[in-house]
Amino acid sequence: MSQLTGATDYDVQFLTLRTLCVMEDGERREVDDVPQGVRVTAAASAGGSAVLAGVVATAGALQARPAAGKRA
Repeated sequence: MSQLTGATDYDVQFLTLRTLCVMEDGERREVDDVPQGVRVTAAASAGGSAVLAGVVATAGALQARPAAGKRA
């Protein structure tokens, strides 16, 4: 891995699966050598979150619907 001289912070963007280093002057540089394991973990986390959100939304919709034969 290469090192960026002058990097003071970093920002991980999970939606685009990239890492940005914040330099001393405020410039943001994209790091191309993010380990594959980090990318896979981020992708799996995003996918799992989407599935969980779908399950919660479906469960909420089922609870909001009145039972058959009953009127609200």
